[in-house]
Amino acid sequence: MYRVNLQSGIPSHINEAIKFHRAALFYPPGHPDESTPLVYFAIILGYRFKQQGISSDLHEVIKLLRAALLLFPVGHPDRSMALNNLANNLRDRSQQWGVSSDLDEAIEHHLATPLPRPPDHLDRSSSLNNLAITLRDRFQQLGVVSDLYEAIEHHRVALLLCPSDQSSSLCNLANSLQNSFKQRGTSYELEDAIGHHRAALLLCPRGHCHFSTILQRVFETRSSIRAAFYPPDLL
Repeated sequence: MYRVNLQSGIPSHINEAIKFHRAALFYPPGHPDESTPLVYFAIILGYRFKQQGISSDLHEVIKLLRAALLLFPVGHPDRSMALNNLANNLRDRSQQWGVSSDLDEAIEHHLATPLPRPPDHLDRSSSLNNLAITLRDRFQQLGVVSDLYEAIEHHRVALLLCPSDQSSSLCNLANSLQNSFKQRGTSYELEDAIGHHRAALLLCPRGHCHFSTILQRVFETRSSIRAAFYPPDLL
């Protein structure tokens, strides 16, 4: 199997790898490694899509991952990974083109992902976070409020299951709480949101790649508090 260092980011290397994998895409039916070229090809195409934004790459990634999923029957040790990868790419496509059916399918795959892992397994936290983010996306696209409330519950559980590097989990929960405040107007949710953003900021000191983004979210949440409780006509 041809290997390429994706981290190099050199387009010619990526294109060469894609050409090779496309030529050697299929193993004979029933081959024990039949799924391997599909998965590797999907990974490389997905990387090129994120690097160059070629829309046909993302469509092909989803097609390849759907084909690979058929080779991982229920009970297969790699089925969870296949479901999660397919769901995440469907979410990416929905973000690009706003196709709500992609979000519906992504949520179905996240819900179908088996969780036989121990409750404190790190992958379980990641799976719940991915499900919660996709539910929040559907709420933002279609306004299904129950999706937002379900997302918050999944974010809370994911946070409890993630003992290390909690900054992203804290931010995800804070963002959903801020959305919920806009729906229900409950002040405690806004206070919780800014508390979680501040906690995330402590885990990402100045110079961290996420510091500026989290700091911006703290300012936005503070602005929401001022607008909610100190409207201009009262100042």
